[in-house]
Amino acid sequence: MAAALAILLDAPSYHCGTDGVGGDDAPIWAAAARKGELPDWSQLLDARGYASIGDAPACFYWADLAATYPDAIVLLVERGEPSNRSSWTASFDAALTAVAPFFRTRWRSRHARDAYDICTRMVTPHCPGKVAGALLLPDSYSRETLATWYERHYAAVRAAVPPERLAVIDLGGGWEPLCAALGLPVPDVAYPHKHVGAADAKAIFDGADAAMRPPVRLMVAAVVAAAAAAVGVWRATQRLAT
Repeated sequence: MAAALAILLDAPSYHCGTDGVGGDDAPIWAAAARKGELPDWSQLLDARGYASIGDAPACFYWADLAATYPDAIVLLVERGEPSNRSSWTASFDAALTAVAPFFRTRWRSRHARDAYDICTRMVTPHCPGKVAGALLLPDSYSRETLATWYERHYAAVRAAVPPERLAVIDLGGGWEPLCAALGLPVPDVAYPHKHVGAADAKAIFDGADAAMRPPVRLMVAAVVAAAAAAVGVWRATQRLAT
């Protein structure tokens, strides 16, 4: 959806998974999470040219975003029929429940600690029966519990957002329903399909690995500094010995 919106709006679309949790903005989200606050949307989005935002954790703060941008269309992206939410529950299992454990095993990295706090402080509290700081694991929920949670979340959005501002879009619907909701012509390019199921988590992990990897120049500088310190200690030891 983020890639499709970027094409239609001719402006970048902020994807919280890859731009926030798995990207360079993890410190911004983590700072807000630790304070129990939300990011400054104007600084995060407007000042940097973004025209839309989606994915967790922003999707849990849809009411605040809708109030901040009163003229914006709220896209409610459906995943499968009400009688079969297996597509969404599979995506949840593959992505959200894998992200926090991934970062917990890389605790030495500042980026990993930031991303872990985003997951456990801004996402977990919105999950059934969980509190801030709790860790989501693949066996945390039954598929039935997740489907019920999904329906409640979507019902709350439908009840609060005026019909003229709400567009319910099927994830696999392609360009036509999305363009109709936004009042835009259908572009002459293929509809992009990214971050499907486990690929969502992989995109976050790939971005995070790049963010956690120190630049080569810093690694070289660290090695040189360590070598210089070792030589200094050796010379001092030699002087003491003589």
